[in-house]
Amino acid sequence: MSKEDVTSQIFELQREFAINGQKVKIYENYALQTRRNIEKLKITIRELDSCSEAHKTFRLLGSAFFLDDKSRLKSDFEETIRRREGEVEEFAKYRTHFDGKCKEVERQLKELMKPATT
Repeated sequence: MSKEDVTSQIFELQREFAINGQKVKIYENYALQTRRNIEKLKITIRELDSCSEAHKTFRLLGSAFFLDDKSRLKSDFEETIRRREGEVEEFAKYRTHFDGKCKEVERQLKELMKPATT
């Protein structure tokens, strides 16, 4: 292989490594934000638990509010929590996938660099 071919492969692998590294960070941030949203919902549920069962609460809908029952709000929030926890698991799978790709690219880079140093 010529020196130019090796150099172009190295640049391509470095670019791929950077892209996969960015994707790992993106999915880490998605998971972190989703976990924060889950915690906010759990706090809201705890606050709702302190209210009586007959208590009605305003709920945001776009730029308006509507009145809803405590039990319905609570069940909707619990369903949202379950969905979000599934999303966090998906984000972890994607992160693991792209982390593995980063390690593979790093291994390929090391192999390319070995002959150049010897």
